[in-house]
Amino acid sequence: MNERLIPLEREVANFYEPWMLWVFLVALALLAVVRIQFPTYAQLVHWNFSNYRIARQAYAENEPLIHPSWLLMMPVTILGFGLFTQLALHSVDGACAGLSPVMFLRICAILVIGLLLRLLAVDLIHTLAGKTTVLRIYLGNVLILNQSVGVLLLVLALVMAVSYGGADLPVVVAGLVLFGLAYMLRLIRGVLAAINERISLNYIILYLCALEFLPLAVMVKAWMLTRTGCA
Repeated sequence: MNERLIPLEREVANFYEPWMLWVFLVALALLAVVRIQFPTYAQLVHWNFSNYRIARQAYAENEPLIHPSWLLMMPVTILGFGLFTQLALHSVDGACAGLSPVMFLRICAILVIGLLLRLLAVDLIHTLAGKTTVLRIYLGNVLILNQSVGVLLLVLALVMAVSYGGADLPVVVAGLVLFGLAYMLRLIRGVLAAINERISLNYIILYLCALEFLPLAVMVKAWMLTRTGCA
């Protein structure tokens, strides 16, 4: 009768980790600051999807090149994309994409590198082509689209983190579809803006390579390096 009771490990049915609460709180705090201090930001987001002509005019006339509200929303975008990416990768390959805060910070660092490369590419094209108007339109559209998607991905990440019963796969698919549609819309609007400004084909190709494909390729390469040792 000296049998020892061995406690059974409870199977975790969702992806939630305590550190994720701080991610959501920081994002909510920044959203509240933008909502209070920059009430026109929500209107600009609405125009970007419902009346792009007005939004494009607002981007073209924006001064400075990057509005302070856009800067405040950049961390929210990084947090949304980062947390969703981590949870999505964990649902597919938990062995190589854990739920540790270190992995989350690593993914966010890769996203920041991609953002910085895009901003540097904008400055480079401005130096070479001097097309300030089209760059303002491009940058405004990209930032607003990314920030809108980032907020939605943050919501999907919250749903994925607290859901039980294997609800992660439909949420991952929804997030990928959302990102894909936004990316295609971004490419189409960027090319059309360049054509409307009568930019040469060479600069349009430079735009696609420097502003879209290069940052994406660098982020994919950086992620592959972080997976070294995973089979």
